[in-house]
Amino acid sequence: PEAFGRDILMRDVLDSAVARADSGQVPPAVEGAIRDVLGGSFLALGEYDKAATQYRRGVAAWARAGTALDSARAVSLKQLATVHWSAGENA
Repeated sequence: PEAFGRDILMRDVLDSAVARADSGQVPPAVEGAIRDVLGGSFLALGEYDKAATQYRRGVAAWARAGTALDSARAVSLKQLATVHWSAGENA
């Protein structure tokens, strides 16, 4: 990052990746995988709302990808539950 003359925050990189994922230019299965990575990254940073949004969008993308990928959709749903639990919404 210093080679570009400024520090770059991971949140900025992730927000840029979200914008690209939102472009609608990737196949649903690829989008689902990207959203899972983004969700996990936001979760690790404690950005629970952003993580939940990415997992929800991932679930939708996996659904569009077809029933052959239902197991991937199930993993995204499990991760979404983890976000809610981590955010203290486990009641």
